[in-house]
Amino acid sequence: KLFPEPDALPYQRVASDTSTELERLQVLSALANSEPPSSAPLIVASAPALMQKTTLYSDFTSTCHTIKRGMDVEPFKLLSRWEAMGYRMENIVEVPGTISHRGGIIDIYPTTSNLPARLEFFGNTIDSIRLFDPVNQRSLRAMPSIAISPATELLTPLLSSRLELESIVSNIDLTGCSPEVNQQFQQELAMLLNKQRPGNLQFYAPLFNQDSILNYLPQHSLVILDEPMNIKLAIE
Repeated sequence: KLFPEPDALPYQRVASDTSTELERLQVLSALANSEPPSSAPLIVASAPALMQKTTLYSDFTSTCHTIKRGMDVEPFKLLSRWEAMGYRMENIVEVPGTISHRGGIIDIYPTTSNLPARLEFFGNTIDSIRLFDPVNQRSLRAMPSIAISPATELLTPLLSSRLELESIVSNIDLTGCSPEVNQQFQQELAMLLNKQRPGNLQFYAPLFNQDSILNYLPQHSLVILDEPMNIKLAIE
């Protein structure tokens, strides 16, 4: 699996490629959910990819969970949980990282799945789980369960309390910014404090993310360096 480097440098306002973030999330999920030594994946990463911080390993693993047929759960609580993991509410689920809700049906496209899943509820009980074709929306086959992993590398502002977020953003010094830039920052930070997602959420990743992919490596992992001196120069 390739662990690509992000499209933007820290604090650079550049639209990120969703496919890049999806690849990174799939690698993090594979590492977080692996059971060494048999299932440990082979990861290839550049020096810049290693240097870029990602979400805390503890936050990532704590949000991973499995949904099973017959499970009792309130649909709206499930939707709220998935939104806190970075899933976006859409009218129709067509791409990874999206969810939708229609009556007693919830669709979700997990970031680690090749196909989206449709959950049918009977009251608060998950009556069935079926994979479906995202193009024609037709059901394909029933599943006993489905694994759900985060849909964003920026989990901290979605999982933390307002008090914790205020403690982090209080360290930001905007005195050197123009009035226009200052206003933009204030609006975006207010959205983060209210658990809303500004359009350029990844811009704030360096403010909240503290771990690297190395924190996700299972115990006794083998790290191989190709041309160590070039890696050292790239890091410096």
